[in-house]
Amino acid sequence: MNQYTTKINDYLENSACKILQACLLKSSYIFQRNNMTSNDIDLKVLDSQNKMLCTIDVQYSMNYAKYGDVRIDLMSAGRLIENTGREIWKLNKDIKESNEPYHYFKSLFIINKSGKYFEKQAKNMLGVFYYFYNGSFDKNIDNFKAHKADFVFFLPTRVVLQELENSAHVVIKINDKKKNGINENHHSAFICLNINEISKNYDIPIFQNKDYFSKHFPTLFQKELDIFLGNNYD
Repeated sequence: MNQYTTKINDYLENSACKILQACLLKSSYIFQRNNMTSNDIDLKVLDSQNKMLCTIDVQYSMNYAKYGDVRIDLMSAGRLIENTGREIWKLNKDIKESNEPYHYFKSLFIINKSGKYFEKQAKNMLGVFYYFYNGSFDKNIDNFKAHKADFVFFLPTRVVLQELENSAHVVIKINDKKKNGINENHHSAFICLNINEISKNYDIPIFQNKDYFSKHFPTLFQKELDIFLGNNYD
């Protein structure tokens, strides 16, 4: 990761920490950076006794108005179990036409490194806090400070896993590295999730302004934390 990317990540992660803490100021939860000396999930949530309850990742996405989705790494590195000679476009077509895309995908690959959602360290990850920008701009720290995110969204880990396991319509794509001029022997893949559909199907708001976020996010956070911790939620 270069110094420019690090500065951007630091800025967004620190901002998310402040936003979440301010929103849940009346609660006993404490939000802190979790990755200052390691490559752990970005933020950690503590209770009043300083016990870690969960972690939260922080991400941003450009051109949200155009695409309306997020891409989540499913496989960072893997290889085909059996080399059938099928081109990447054909593998993607077969996955798309399968009745169980995820299970069919798993039958094709030996996964050497999973995406962040599916690694061991993610077992404590409550979800991802997203900054969505409708347009695009040069990715430097000054531009991120100058541009306010158009929306923020909290995507629970449980929702990603449910979509992957249960949806016959989940979009899984293998990266065509050869087509994109990437000289790597291993394969990688991602899933696409439409945020409007996720918002509607799981009753998760897309936050468009500070007041709406302040009013509704605490309820969403507590609900997801209760589910995560195994508490009863009605």
